Amino acid sequence: MRLAMENALLLTVSLVTLMVGAVDELPGVDRRMYCETCIATVQELRKAVREHSGALRQAKIKAEMRKVCESLTTHDEKSLVGMRAACKHMLDVYGDKFEEVFLMEKEDTLEAHLCYLYTKVCTGVKRKTFQDQKQNFDDKIIEEFVKKHGDRVRRSKPTANSESLQITKEEL
Repeated sequence: MRLAMENALLLTVSLVTLMVGAVDELPGVDRRMYCETCIATVQELRKAVREHSGALRQAKIKAEMRKVCESLTTHDEKSLVGMRAACKHMLDVYGDKFEEVFLMEKEDTLEAHLCYLYTKVCTGVKRKTFQDQKQNFDDKIIEEFVKKHGDRVRRSKPTANSESLQITKEEL
């Protein structure tokens, strides 16, 4: 009897935790797309309402929330359709929270509050950073670039074993 009660209690706590931590997502849109959409939406809204304050700011937020999803852009048309659908769904579900946070929070914490704390769409999503996207160049590519654009390239130190960059004593 006691074991059954403990199991029932554990199941109840698990279900409550699952419901509280669940993210209401649109079928067919993955979490990474939701996360990137949330951050892009917050950035677009921030740009649109930056100069406004008080009651005017609240009216501007509501107006911009109606049209922000159509102003989102990306390089891939398929991703754009998914982003816009995710944006509309997110604002339908969390629109009141977006409005509240935009009125109460500091500008530099909007993404953290909306995309991580309240909607939880970015929680657990590993986003690509600049370091991940950075292209690795080999010496040959760099050498060709310097030859082509040598007059516009600022050199702090000459590269060893590079004929085009070697400076003689007379030049110094």
